Amino acid sequence: MDINLIIPVFGDHSDNLEALLAGIECQNFTGRYHVHIAEDIIPKALRDKYESLDSSRYTFYPNDTGKQLYALKNICRVLDSIQGDSIIGIVDGDDYLTGANCFQKVHDTHEKGFPVVWTANRWDINGLNHSGPLDDARSVYDHPWVSSHFRTFSLALYKDLSPVNFTNEDGEFFEKCYDQALMLPLIHLCHLSGGRTKYMPDVHYIYRGRIDHKGEGRKLQLKYEKFIRSRGYVS
Repeated sequence: MDINLIIPVFGDHSDNLEALLAGIECQNFTGRYHVHIAEDIIPKALRDKYESLDSSRYTFYPNDTGKQLYALKNICRVLDSIQGDSIIGIVDGDDYLTGANCFQKVHDTHEKGFPVVWTANRWDINGLNHSGPLDDARSVYDHPWVSSHFRTFSLALYKDLSPVNFTNEDGEFFEKCYDQALMLPLIHLCHLSGGRTKYMPDVHYIYRGRIDHKGEGRKLQLKYEKFIRSRGYVS
């Protein structure tokens, strides 16, 4: 299976660009991979850098709406354009991958029959890891959140999901809590089809600490998490 890496980008993360690209280009992967960069709102200089990348390996998706799209809508517009038998991975534009064997190990784990795979991570401000194994015998909507970065899944799972799972009560894409809005229905569908998830304890993702000092983003995050979990899976 090919690997398609999606990078939603927002704001000025120029200080992370070198690490972001290096973490991708150092991969010792025997298969094929392609990188999809989905712009939200970023400075022109950063946009120019992304647009200048090798088009045989990178595809840039500009945001010409003049409005913030937020990560989930950006990810879904890329997913809707990808076809074929593929593994999807997601890296936020202000984070980066670590370890040259990341792609290969994730690919080999998918090939063993796990449709959803994630790895350990390291938070740059304190070294903590927020990932862990999932008890596949439990409902994912009742399970504590463990499928943090680096998250990967079979494209086929996404293609079988109702897009209602990604929208709030007003039918709009979630502006926060995109990780759970995306991964909870994917994992639920994996379970429905008899599949299992796999947690890899190797650290392959560096999460760069960001703190919402006003707490407004955190409040919205918790609001959407409660809504997503109480609504459950939408078939």
